[in-house]
Amino acid sequence: MRRVIVMRPEPGAGATIERARRSGLDARAVPLFAIEPVPWDVPDAAAFDGLLLTSANAVRCGGRGLEWLRALPECEVELYCDGTLMDRGRGSNMLEGPLSVIRHVTQLLEKDSDNPPLAAGELVATGTLTRALPVKAGETWTTKLRGIALEGISLRFC
Repeated sequence: MRRVIVMRPEPGAGATIERARRSGLDARAVPLFAIEPVPWDVPDAAAFDGLLLTSANAVRCGGRGLEWLRALPECEVELYCDGTLMDRGRGSNMLEGPLSVIRHVTQLLEKDSDNPPLAAGELVATGTLTRALPVKAGETWTTKLRGIALEGISLRFC
């Protein structure tokens, strides 16, 4: 029987050993380190275009700083113009997966005979949970949010 040493930390080491043993290998755990949460401050999201995680442990140990990210797909917004409900949206409208926006735009452009497909480096996404609606001077637009610990906003257009 072939011996395998698994050096990854838990909880991944146990799962890897189990798979290796089912494959007929003599697997042993010798983790090089242990995963522990450390204190950190959430940076200003406006300074970044995305979040790239190379391990599920980043999410497991992210603590309170990442709690709001977990709520994003399920949060809901109501968009009002001068007190009239204009649209409703959910985080999942744009967060179905990390590539959902790119996939959606690419598929639309494949069917569009008037516009070329995306070229390298091109991507336009509104980042909105609702439809992007036209605004007029004098209007006041407000939001009501549910399912996320954020306040709604109010904007008056001059």
